[in-house]
Amino acid sequence: FEPATVTVSPDGAVSCALPVTAPALQAPSPSPFRVTGQANAFFQVALPTSGTITAGAASMRLTDFAYALPGGGRGGLGRLDPSGRAVFTVGATLNVEADQPAGEYVGAYPVTVRYQ
Repeated sequence: FEPATVTVSPDGAVSCALPVTAPALQAPSPSPFRVTGQANAFFQVALPTSGTITAGAASMRLTDFAYALPGGGRGGLGRLDPSGRAVFTVGATLNVEADQPAGEYVGAYPVTVRYQ
């Protein structure tokens, strides 16, 4: 096998650079994040530059994190609705190495929301 990438965009589009096979356990999807606060407040999202997921001693890197704001956002800012809630989604690129071991990979990455 050769190295490959799998990208899940914040809007849910999935693309692969080279064929990648995986068990059909669950279709890839962006991660939703719920924000609550003062009604109609603006907020900004900060994402990491990279992350790692692991399965035992094996690991894969996540890169190119991206987010989508409700209503498309304006000027990089999201806005809470009149009840003080919003949901935004985060996608990233998974870097799969040659002969990557199969397994259940897990990990976490920081997402920061700053109210404006």
